[in-house]
Amino acid sequence: MKIPEHSDINVTDESVLKTALSKLESPKSSFISGTSHNYWFIFNPAANKGRARKQLEWLSDGLKKFGCDTVIQVTTEPNEATQFSEMAKKSVDVIVACGGDGTINEVIQPMVGTDKVLGCLPIGSANDFIKNISTCSQPETHLSKLFKSPVQKVDIGKVCYSNGSTNQTRYFLNSFGLGFSGQIAKEAKTISWAKGDLSYAMALLKVASDYQPQRLKFRLHTPDEVLDYDEEIFMLSIGNGKVEAGKFMIAPHAEINDGLLDVCILKEISRKQLPKWIGKYIKGTQINESEVIYAQVTKLEIDLPKPEVLHLDGEVLDNVHDKLIVEVCPSSLNVLASKDQH
Repeated sequence: MKIPEHSDINVTDESVLKTALSKLESPKSSFISGTSHNYWFIFNPAANKGRARKQLEWLSDGLKKFGCDTVIQVTTEPNEATQFSEMAKKSVDVIVACGGDGTINEVIQPMVGTDKVLGCLPIGSANDFIKNISTCSQPETHLSKLFKSPVQKVDIGKVCYSNGSTNQTRYFLNSFGLGFSGQIAKEAKTISWAKGDLSYAMALLKVASDYQPQRLKFRLHTPDEVLDYDEEIFMLSIGNGKVEAGKFMIAPHAEINDGLLDVCILKEISRKQLPKWIGKYIKGTQINESEVIYAQVTKLEIDLPKPEVLHLDGEVLDNVHDKLIVEVCPSSLNVLASKDQH
């Protein structure tokens, strides 16, 4: 087992990474459909409000137990997992994201559209994406299944946006949120003392105290038609997966490999109605209400009248300007999945 050693296991020098990669041996067992693969683990100690750090030793010991001679690379700052993934994909077959949904989001950015395979070890707060590909919830179980899980192709959401100076593109794997949910994701990042559902609940209460709906023009491209809207919107969510923030069923009909994104838009509501709607979103019954627009789309276009905050898999993008284009990239990522997909 190789854990790169530099200032509290921080490795940012590409030459150090290349040296480690050149010495990397294949696992001693044959994994993934009877073939032998190289693995690279990207570990985020800041996941789950920093509590993930305690599991680094457990992971190292577990990989030794499975006879997997690999590298665990530890991130020390935001977006570093993307840099590590970009370098690691040149030399290994499987890149395993060890963290929460945000860590997975960073790791997949260079992997979309390639033949590389994503593995997930859920040690974050909500761990929403893993619910789509596995029926177990404990990291220990995921590690034991990691080396014998089949590869599944899944869809990815692609977001094109402007930050006011340049045009940007970023992918999401599980969910996208604009408006109320975007603000909640931003606020949750500032709550260090709470984890999981509690941090989202506290952020929700704070944002709800003064949040105002906004008027948006948007266009939905469904498989059958193009629909134009001009509405007062409280919250706009897009699900590739079903669940967001631990327990909110934003897209109850979503499947990660159906070639579609599920859009769930809550029109203007009053703050005093919010508790009722929270209950509906937990159950997934909001889609039956007249105040909600629910559609399965291949593409969504949104005109932003003012700079906005949004999230992709919980990763916050602030000061987003002008026009947003969100579209599905069907079957564009390979994932180790222990739960059969439809």
